[in-house]
Amino acid sequence: MSQRTPPSALLILTTLPERAVAETLARELLAARLAACIHV
Repeated sequence: MSQRTPPSALLILTTLPERAVAETLARELLAARLAACIHV
């Protein structure tokens, strides 16, 4: 069986209950360098 190479980019779409929650999540993901670009 051949091995798969992990993707170099990944798109994740989500919804959150409030803008404040989205902004907090965005800050945390950017600080942890788990995201390069976030649109709220």
